[in-house]
Amino acid sequence: MSKIGWLHRYVLIVDLIRANRYISLEDLLVLLQKSLKDVDGVAISKRTVQRDLKDIDTNIITIKCSKINKGYFIPPDEVSELERMLKVFDVLKYNK
Repeated sequence: MSKIGWLHRYVLIVDLIRANRYISLEDLLVLLQKSLKDVDGVAISKRTVQRDLKDIDTNIITIKCSKINKGYFIPPDEVSELERMLKVFDVLKYNK
């Protein structure tokens, strides 16, 4: 997958978590597969999503998993960093 391809996947993951606070891994996978299939016709595995979540959390923006609420969320203090990341992606997306 191209660099824009995985970056697109990362942005989709972040958008889905932001729109669905405490989304489960299974629900995230279903929504991500649907979104990517509509765009690329690409299937994605649970393990790929787990790796992506770890990579996003380590290198881009904090993503936490709540054991109480059984799902992923982005802490409120990360919103400004998230907005910056999304602006960068928009620039890359339109300069393909």
